This record gives sequence, C-alpha cells and structure tokens, in this order.
Amino acid sequence: MGRFFDLGRATKVTVALILLVVVCSVGYYLWDRQQQPTGSALDYEAQRIEQLLQGNPSNPDAWIALGDISLQQRKFDKAISEYEQALSLDEDQPKAYMGLGLAYMEKEDADRAVAYLNQAVALSEEAEFAHADVSLATLHYYLGKIYLEDGELDLAFQELTESLAFNRVNADTIFLLGQVYEAQGDEAAAEANYLRALSLVPNFAEVYAQLSNLYRAQGDEVSAAYNQAMSDLFSGSVAEAVEQLNAIVASMPEKAEAYWGLGWGYEKTNMRDEAIAAYQEAVSIDPQHRLARGALKRLGAGAY
Repeated sequence: MGRFFDLGRATKVTVALILLVVVCSVGYYLWDRQQQPTGSALDYEAQRIEQLLQGNPSNPDAWIALGDISLQQRKFDKAISEYEQALSLDEDQPKAYMGLGLAYMEKEDADRAVAYLNQAVALSEEAEFAHADVSLATLHYYLGKIYLEDGELDLAFQELTESLAFNRVNADTIFLLGQVYEAQGDEAAAEANYLRALSLVPNFAEVYAQLSNLYRAQGDEVSAAYNQAMSDLFSGSVAEAVEQLNAIVASMPEKAEAYWGLGWGYEKTNMRDEAIAAYQEAVSIDPQHRLARGALKRLGAGAY
C-alpha cells in the first residue's frame, strides 16, 4: 500500500466531531476546516473519561470516546488498545471498527485499515444501524482515500461514489473523486469535480493547488497562476498571494473570483479600503457573487 499523509484534515474533522458528541455518528463535512480541539481540552476530556471508566470499566462507549481522543492526539497504539477494549465488551460497535481503521491508516498499515473499515461498513449496513448514513459516507470516503493512495483507481472510484450516494455535497469526497478521474486521464471530469468542491468550500487550498497543476500540464499558465495564488492565499502565504493576484487580475479582468480572493487577502492584511474596492469589483463583474456581497455587507460597505 502507498504512503499516507499525517493525520489529515478529514481525519481531524471526523475525530473532532466524535469528541463533540462522544458516541454519535461522525460528520466530518460539518466541521470548520480550521477548528480543532486544543491539547489541554483533549487532556481534560481524557481524564474525565478515565475517571468514568474507573467506576464503570465495562462501558464500551466510554472506551470508544477515549480511543477517539488518543487518535486525535496521534497516540495510535493507545487508541488501538482502547478500541479493542470496547470491542471485547461489545463486538457490534461500528465506531470502534472505524477508529481502528483510521488508526491503522495513520500507521500506514493499509491492509488492516481496509479490513476494519469494511467491518464497520458491514455493521453499519445492518438494519439496526440503518440510521447511520453519515457514518457510511465517512467509511466509504476513507476506503476510497486508501485505495486512491494505493493506486487502485477502480476500487477508489467505487468507494467514493458510494460515499457520495449518502452525502452528495461533501467537498473532500468530491476532491478525491476528481483525483481519481485525473489519474485515469479524464481531465475534464477531474476539473469539473475540483470546481464542484470549490463551490462547496471556496477556501479549499488543496483543490486550488491541484487545479494549478492540471492547468499547467495543459499549458494554461494564466489559470495555473491564478489557482496557485489562491492556494497560497488559503495556505497562509497571504502577502505573497495578494501580490500575485494583483498581477493576475490584470490578465483576467473579468474573473470575479480573483477579485474576491484579492479582497480576502487585503482583509487579512488589515487593508480595509483596498478590500472593499476589490469586493466591489467582484460584484460589478458578477452581481450575484454571494461571497463578495457578504463581505461588503460585513464591512459595512453598502446594502449588498
């Protein structure tokens, strides 16, 4: 199996939501891209659950919650032990199998990851777990991610398509599906999926980077430069991105999104007047540009 990234955005989102609701099914697509529990908050919650387990060590849900915290803290072996403890008490726990799958995925043991995630799918598809559609979307997403990393494109396509059957508006899944299409040589379908992902998450830096590479390979240097600038903008290189976008709007004067990105960058560098001017330019090009209109309203620059 191929290399896996560090505990990724979608993994963190999944675990963060598990922690918020402790034992309810995850919904990684609902969580803000930047918001994560702090280390101290995780430590406090772990201590609280450990105290609970001292009085009731036979509570599988508490063991799962503790495993979720260990997973978020990248204590993968500890998380595995806690999920296994939960399963020793109740083997019909799809969340524990999912946690084991994620832990082994991060340990780069893809075979075990796939096995445990598939066990979670099998349990979640049973009648008594039929309400867990969000969990099935998440499980199929991670299976698709693993298969994509391993270059098993047909299996990745199957899993990601299955994930979208449960949740058609997940930008992470749509992005991965775009990567599958690109790896298969279908650049038009890849581009369509990347743009769809951006329509759902306009500050998705990784998608902009992927589009930049795609356009550059096609010889479209202007579009490649725009998408690279947007990727830089939402990756934290704001000043550099603003400089790039100023040059780009000269080449793409009718691209409202470029002016919106420029306005966002100016806001982040405390240049309010310049931000307003950029947003106004975006709205003059596209009067229905929701993000630019919202920014102008937020900045008190008119009734948009």
